[in-house]
Amino acid sequence: MRRIGIATGLGALAITFAANVHAASAHADTSFHTWRNAQTGKCLAAGYRAQKVYPGDCGQPDAEWRIVGSMVKSMAETDWCLDSHPNHNTVYISKCDKGDKGQHWKLVTLPVQGYPQGASMIRRGDGQVVTAWNNGKISMDSDKADVMEKYLWIEE
Repeated sequence: MRRIGIATGLGALAITFAANVHAASAHADTSFHTWRNAQTGKCLAAGYRAQKVYPGDCGQPDAEWRIVGSMVKSMAETDWCLDSHPNHNTVYISKCDKGDKGQHWKLVTLPVQGYPQGASMIRRGDGQVVTAWNNGKISMDSDKADVMEKYLWIEE
């Protein structure tokens, strides 16, 4: 597998697709997943009260997720899944619904120098990826990112 430097940008992603893609599976993953953003150092977290997805502290229950088929389920709140709205590029959680296209994801793992396990992009069907910003927001605006680290997530 070819390794890419973490700051090489979006162009390298098209060239380097000797990546591992985790597609939908028929069974639920029984392990917890925590993803730390390569740019902010914060973990993908969610709280159901505001249906909000935000950069949170790693190791907290709100930063734990489980993969169920092609859905990413919050462990802080049962039956709530990572969701997005394609017209607004917002990321949030809502009640899990297999019929909701905004709740279906692919984890694309890339070999990235400096990260032994590689880094993942959490991709929606239209190719946009979950992106963390220095201002504390999370969105699907990966095409506006100035550095690749904003949309790379390291498994903790």
